[in-house]
Amino acid sequence: MCILIFGRRKRLALESKLEVALALLRNLQPASPHKPKSGKWFTAAQVCELLAVSNRTLARMRQRGEIPYNMVSHKTYYSEEGVRRAMRERLVPEREALVDATPGAAELKRRREAAAAAQPNEEE
Repeated sequence: MCILIFGRRKRLALESKLEVALALLRNLQPASPHKPKSGKWFTAAQVCELLAVSNRTLARMRQRGEIPYNMVSHKTYYSEEGVRRAMRERLVPEREALVDATPGAAELKRRREAAAAAQPNEEE
């Protein structure tokens, strides 16, 4: 243990600097956004399993902006919506049942079918 002895003037100067620093810290926003309350969030390991990719591939997808993510306390979380979009874009057929089981999937499927029906057939 180390004991420091300050004179009155230095102690007051140190206390005022500490008070300023404490006030600045109280006004700071958190370094990383908190997870929103709505929706389900996945860890990197879960997303790797769902997308059938390695950790490095997932990191590359993150860097290229292909999949949205949030960092909380140095841990990466992926939103359910972002994972579903990535699954569709990567065309992971055996995982399609998981996508269809998620809330809102019926509406998205209806939109896809309507868009496909609106496109002209190439066979004609």
